[in-house]
Amino acid sequence: YLMQEELRYYLKNDRADEAMAKLDKAIEADSKNASLYAVRGNLEERKGNIDAAYKNYKKAVEVDPNNFDGFFNLGVLEYNKGSEFNNKAAKMDYATYKKQGAGLEKQAIKHYEASLPYFEKALEIQPDDQATLANLQRVYTRLKRTADAERIGKKMKN
Repeated sequence: YLMQEELRYYLKNDRADEAMAKLDKAIEADSKNASLYAVRGNLEERKGNIDAAYKNYKKAVEVDPNNFDGFFNLGVLEYNKGSEFNNKAAKMDYATYKKQGAGLEKQAIKHYEASLPYFEKALEIQPDDQATLANLQRVYTRLKRTADAERIGKKMKN
């Protein structure tokens, strides 16, 4: 408990390296605490270590199959990867797009599809979470699943 309180202090005060060291110690002491892996994933993500963040979020949902933060953040990581490919395609001139655009868009779709089960599981865990609903609606729209996007949109309005 004291380790977790100290960790919160370091995170709140932008002391990432100290927070990471405390997280590692906390995980050594309590390796079955999924929240610690989710927090470490978030910290890695903030530092730009996306692969390490992904591994920590995966570990969080492995330790606790109902860890909302792990599933939500895995969905966000996959969605963001898809958006990166879409953005690259959007910035191309027409000649380059004709040669490479379709390939980038296929990569984007793969990541959007990969994000879907994570967001759906997060929604199952927290059915009224507005951020999850909004992200799911975006994914369904990107995947041209109009009926699903509309269903989520109605749920958001309620």
